Amino acid sequence: MGKELYHLSPVILTDDIFFKYRPALTITGTNDLRQAAYLTAEQQMMTALNTPLIPTSITGTFFAPPGQDIVLDWERVHSIDNVTVLTDDGGCNCDLGESSGCGFIRSGVGYIDVRRTAALAASQCSCGGMGVYQYRVAYTAGLPTGTAANDLNLHIALAMAAELDLKEMVDPGALEGGAGDPGVTQFGSKNYSETRVDLKVTPFGTSAVANHIFNRVRHLRTLRALRF
Repeated sequence: MGKELYHLSPVILTDDIFFKYRPALTITGTNDLRQAAYLTAEQQMMTALNTPLIPTSITGTFFAPPGQDIVLDWERVHSIDNVTVLTDDGGCNCDLGESSGCGFIRSGVGYIDVRRTAALAASQCSCGGMGVYQYRVAYTAGLPTGTAANDLNLHIALAMAAELDLKEMVDPGALEGGAGDPGVTQFGSKNYSETRVDLKVTPFGTSAVANHIFNRVRHLRTLRALRF
């Protein structure tokens, strides 16, 4: 299943928050451009943290990998609300049976144990030759509402990301390396030059500012367990 961005309008950034942390900004754009920048910054943050910015109900369909557990797309899972197992009884009518399954949460990461869930589905179905075809899962994930409302570093990072996005739309030349905000590792002007540390590729870009934004929310990122 492809990962969708569930925030289609800003849920944290407002003009009040944006200008509070970017008070010296001279490129302000129109209201519509700022709203677009706020949304883009929040979607970039979702990618960086691998979770929605507020508790969000998510649904998805997953094919059953042979012998492997399913790992849900987004982290910081609060609850796995429903698991439906779609099964093929081996018949020729192309109909799929539906049975209830279950999921597990470990350190904020959601898992579907395919062996246990398949066994649970088999206990609910008397048909022979049943094979698990796919899973439909509904779950809730996202940063806690208190974090979204009160985390200072998150607000500053979002405001900085929105500033980059706004400049890209209004005046790309105002970005450090020009349009696209490329990462600059070497710089020279007349008798002065400098070489910077290597920059990482982040969801916000590769520039020094983008790396700074990414580091500001390091405390909000979770480490996914290697095995269930």
